[in-house]
Amino acid sequence: MLKINDDQIKVIISDFDGTLRDGTNVKIQPKDAKAIKDAIDSGVYFVINTGNLPFEMKSSVESICPISKLNKYIIASNGNAIHNYLEGEFEVQAYFDNQTTNKIIDKIKDLDLVYDITSYDLQKIYYSDSGYCQFMIDLGLSENAHLNRLPLTDKVLKSIDKCPKITLKDVKPEDKEYIVNLITNEFPDLKIYATWFSADGVDFTIEGPNKYQGIVALLKILNEHEGENIELNNVIYFGDQHNDYEVFKNLKYAIAMGNAIDEIKALAYDITLSAEEQGVGAYLTKITVA
Repeated sequence: MLKINDDQIKVIISDFDGTLRDGTNVKIQPKDAKAIKDAIDSGVYFVINTGNLPFEMKSSVESICPISKLNKYIIASNGNAIHNYLEGEFEVQAYFDNQTTNKIIDKIKDLDLVYDITSYDLQKIYYSDSGYCQFMIDLGLSENAHLNRLPLTDKVLKSIDKCPKITLKDVKPEDKEYIVNLITNEFPDLKIYATWFSADGVDFTIEGPNKYQGIVALLKILNEHEGENIELNNVIYFGDQHNDYEVFKNLKYAIAMGNAIDEIKALAYDITLSAEEQGVGAYLTKITVA
């Protein structure tokens, strides 16, 4: 059993990059994987909550143990979508329509940045730069990546009618505020939400969904469809970056990684070891009771 104070932890939710992945490894590290598997074996749910897409995370989930009722869900696209690996079902909360997607891309083209867009079914990422597309394929985060990571062509831009997320790469830290304001101020009626998990990136979605709201939506699914009785105080979360901010602001048991940014550490219930030191596994071991 996992327990903090008098609260039983029934759900482990973790960010991926910078939390389960330290920037050098691709797979979840052994101590983290073992602690998560032990928790799953004891009846605890495990869910990754990430800016990534389901196809990018499936092999990482399977590297811990086979997908079952207890690890079949993923919160993707920074809380904007929930995917069920077993049933293949997904739910996207918000998206850009075709006209807005193209207007945003037109703005981005003037900035000379690498960017990509996400398909509505969460199965494809289209990249503006073929070299970066190949880099992501070669990274090996997912099987058959060449089928999911594709060039962004004019034909794609004309045909994509629902886009959950637009991502920028190669953003200089000193330019980030200017770029975010440029995009968000261009579409004031849309209330675009900007967040990121790395110093050189920005993710744009429609404001509303975020990683915390993704957790709230997940608990509703678990309680209504899986017959559970899980409250927010039964959830532990691990994270490190800007896109985890809403979770750390709202969830009681939000644990910052040792490598987390200062804003996250300031809001954390507790701080564990770094991702490189396998801090998720260390903390789960710490709160395990007989």
